[in-house]
Amino acid sequence: MTESSAPYGTGCFRTTDDGYQLSVTSYQLPVIKAGFGYAQSAQRSKYAEVMPEICSLISVICFMFTITKQFHFSASHIIEGVPAEHPCGRLHGHNYIVELILSAETLDPIGFVADYNDLKPFQALIDRELDHRHLNDVLPGATSAEALAYYLFQKAKPLWPQLASVRVSETPKTWAEYRPG
Repeated sequence: MTESSAPYGTGCFRTTDDGYQLSVTSYQLPVIKAGFGYAQSAQRSKYAEVMPEICSLISVICFMFTITKQFHFSASHIIEGVPAEHPCGRLHGHNYIVELILSAETLDPIGFVADYNDLKPFQALIDRELDHRHLNDVLPGATSAEALAYYLFQKAKPLWPQLASVRVSETPKTWAEYRPG
């Protein structure tokens, strides 16, 4: 039996020949290994009545496929409401990087969460609405990276139901992310 740390706090994985068990404090939640990360939903639903919050994490911890695609654009903005001496209160711009993060418990018949080519309409949306624009004229409120991540999430989620989060970078060392909770 091998053991490794779980990404969510108090649990740990114990791997056995017949599958996995996730030990979270005093609860033992068996998860059947069914190849390529597929869990048997009947096994999970048995525990869902007792501990829904833990069972919902099992799919995130053990059985989630994730892809990420980056998009780029340039735009200007002014962050309103900051002190007068704050540099972001002046007109300035960024070369933004936006990441769409899509997740799924299972893969499609081809083996994808989503085909990267199917995400091309997002670049068209960025080019049409944001690239070389003044964000204060485009966004309905704040123009921070956090607000931009939320705005883009709202635009992209109807197109890709697998969308888990949107990340936005204004500089090489900073990222903001919107992930519904």
